[in-house]
Amino acid sequence: MTELDTVLAAMRARPVPGGLEGIDEAVLTGLATLRDRQASLRSVSLACVVAGLVGLWTGVGTHPGDTRSADPLLGLPAAAPSSLLVD
Repeated sequence: MTELDTVLAAMRARPVPGGLEGIDEAVLTGLATLRDRQASLRSVSLACVVAGLVGLWTGVGTHPGDTRSADPLLGLPAAAPSSLLVD
């Protein structure tokens, strides 16, 4: 145990290496970057969950018999000038 105390006392007496002088700023910058990355990941995850729930809710909540018309979505209306000229 006395050897360990001697080694620790010798390490305490030595000056701090130059590479450790500015390590605080690098560590805090890395932590801020990690925090920002986690916040953006959390936001994207929340948006995906909300979109999935809305999709499931509208998919389960509407029945196929509830559709208003059988016309195609981008079809021409019956009174369109082009359909009147064809007849």
